[in-house]
Amino acid sequence: MRENTREIRVMKIYKCVLICFLLALFPVSVIHAAAGEKGAAHKKKRYVKSKYGLRALIQLSKDRKAMAADLKRETKNYDRARKAIEKAALKAGDTASYVKKHAGEPAVILCDRDSGTAEWVYKPGSSTYFSRDKVYLNFGPDGELLGWMVPDE
Repeated sequence: MRENTREIRVMKIYKCVLICFLLALFPVSVIHAAAGEKGAAHKKKRYVKSKYGLRALIQLSKDRKAMAADLKRETKNYDRARKAIEKAALKAGDTASYVKKHAGEPAVILCDRDSGTAEWVYKPGSSTYFSRDKVYLNFGPDGELLGWMVPDE
């Protein structure tokens, strides 16, 4: 359920960024007005400001702040998960709620519908798909922690 709300929020952010991009690309509407008499070869252009441009930029600013807060939260939870593993606060058999209490909300949850297992991925906000600084926690179908993996750096 949490994945869906995050996915929806990301889609809204992409939509807002696209709108702002289009507004930046075409910030004004061009209205042609005939200069002088009928049939004059020279035409004068008049520009009218878009009434939606400022609102879209304000919304983009708010969304960027929310994105920055999400990235900061992901980094904080990654650090908490690493420390919990290093201090042996997590052990096989712990429940998902216990793990969430000690390590925080994961950045990504991968579920296997066939076997019922889940893999929680903690990563810093600055990491990419290919970077190695991640923590993987594996849960069984009953929601108990089976083990974890921290790739070597």
